[in-house]
This record gives sequence, C-alpha cells and structure tokens, in this order.
Amino acid sequence: MNLLQVIVLAVVQGATEFIPISSSGHLVLVRHLLDWSDNGGVFFDTVLHAGSLLAILIYFYKDWLPPVRAVFNRRPDDAPHRRMLFFLFIATLPAVLFGPIIEHYMNDFRTCAMVGLSMIMTALWYVLCERRGQRSHRDMLWQTALFIGCIQVFALLPGASRSGLTIGAGVLCGLRRTEAAKFSFLMAIPTLFGAAVLESGHIQTAMVGMPMWQPVLGFIICFIVSLAAIHFCLQLFRKYSLLAFAFYMGIFGCALALFPHL
Repeated sequence: MNLLQVIVLAVVQGATEFIPISSSGHLVLVRHLLDWSDNGGVFFDTVLHAGSLLAILIYFYKDWLPPVRAVFNRRPDDAPHRRMLFFLFIATLPAVLFGPIIEHYMNDFRTCAMVGLSMIMTALWYVLCERRGQRSHRDMLWQTALFIGCIQVFALLPGASRSGLTIGAGVLCGLRRTEAAKFSFLMAIPTLFGAAVLESGHIQTAMVGMPMWQPVLGFIICFIVSLAAIHFCLQLFRKYSLLAFAFYMGIFGCALALFPHL
C-alpha cells in the first residue's frame, strides 16, 4: 500500500462503520474498483476497526463507564446501569458463538458479487424495519437485546451494515431510532474488540512486508473520522429514517450483483 491507499481506506472505514452503508463492503469495493491489492486486507481492516472502537469508547464514555462501575457497586440507583450492561452482554452472545465460524470463511465472501447480494439483503431489511416497526415506542427488554444480537451475526458478511442491521432491528422492536442507534454503537465495543482478538493470531503473518507506519496512520485517521461519523449519525437519525440508505444499498448492490467484474 502507498500513502493514498492508507488514507482512503481509513476514511472509508471511519465513515461507513457508523453510516449504515457497510464498512467491510466498501473496503472490499474500493480495493476492487481501484485495483488495489487485498494482501493483508483482513489485518489492516482490523486495525481500522480498532480506530473506530477507540472513537466509540471516547464518544460514549458517559454511557459505558457507569454500567462498568455498577458491576462493583450494589447501590439501588445503579440498577439501570447494570441492566444496560446485561443487555449488551445478551446482544453480544450470538456474535461470540457464530463469529469464529463465519470468520473462518471470511475470505471467501470478500468478492464484489457477495458484497452486492449482502447490500441487497440489507436494503430489504431497512424497508421491512421502517415499514413494520412498532409505532408505539417501548423500553428495551432482554428479548429485544437478544434479537438485535442475532441480527448482528449477519453483519459479519461484507456488504451487510452492522450499524444499519442492528438499528433496524431495534426500530422493528419498537425502540426510538436514536435509542436504537446508541445501543447499536455501544454494541460495537465488544464486537469490534472480539474481531481484533480473532485476528490477533494472524498478525505476524499479515504484517510481513507491511511497514509499521501504514497501520499506525490508518488507525489515527480512522479514529478521527469515526468520531465525526458518530456525531453525524446521531444527529441524522433524529430526523431521518433508514429508507434513504435502503435506496443507496439496493441500487449499488444490484449493480454489483449483476456486474461483479466491472
């Protein structure tokens, strides 16, 4: 990779991790359309995901620090924080169980045709959730968290947006869109951390021939862009639904599925 490739891939990851148009899918597409090598791609993408993870930890520190502290406190007023931590645990379980299985076949899915099919599936999911979502808003239940976690498993496929699928699942269950978005972003903390752990065993092999400045610079750029994208998305979902992104994902996905060699 050269400097331009590092910058472009880091910006794409930082923006699309939270904007519901699929970060992994766009990383694959950018490499394919610009004829960039995918050698070490999974490792470099994992480094970029770590930049997004740090952005979430900093942006939402007021949301995840109280639940963590509540684990060590038994005060009655900490009950809501412990409940939120329990919901996050429940929502992460499906990815923990099925993530290693899918990760084993991940390289087989890193094709334009597969990305296109995943985008189409995601677009249809957005439409379903927005059309069938509960109009009377409900509080989070453990069943809701588990359902969102199960939907997150499908986001392991390149082209399927993790944030979009999980936000849509929350809306379908009756959560407010901004509440679903915040829970989705908090879910990304254990998810992205787990992805980094899964890939850690391949770090030494993946870094062969890769200068250290590339993952370091990519991490920094992705972190900065991710902070901006989180803030942008939270403001966006106060006014707009997932349907606009469904149109984008559907059109783009159909083009890729029909013409994968473009």
